Amino acid sequence: MGVLIHKAVIATKFFDDNELKEIKDFIYKQASEIVLLFTISKTATGYSTVVMSPDGSKERFATSIECAEVRKEFVELVSRLGIPYIEVEFGETGQRIVSGNNEDMYS
Repeated sequence: MGVLIHKAVIATKFFDDNELKEIKDFIYKQASEIVLLFTISKTATGYSTVVMSPDGSKERFATSIECAEVRKEFVELVSRLGIPYIEVEFGETGQRIVSGNNEDMYS
């Protein structure tokens, strides 16, 4: 029996076309049920935000394990591209910031 912990990644930047294409290529190579976890939005000022939403699966279940790998790859991609991101988790065990790359702010 697993514990329910919601995990999400949020990345925001004024993306150039190549970065956004690389992110979209990453998203669309995933299984269809995982593609649905991603959203991309754009503000009037040109910033875009890519969110990988929680998968809703309990820890150690197959979906949770699969999504954890995709989340790890997504974090590696945005890190490599230098895109500011934060990874958070919340649920039955409380909430916390898992990782992020904004080292100029308090965490």
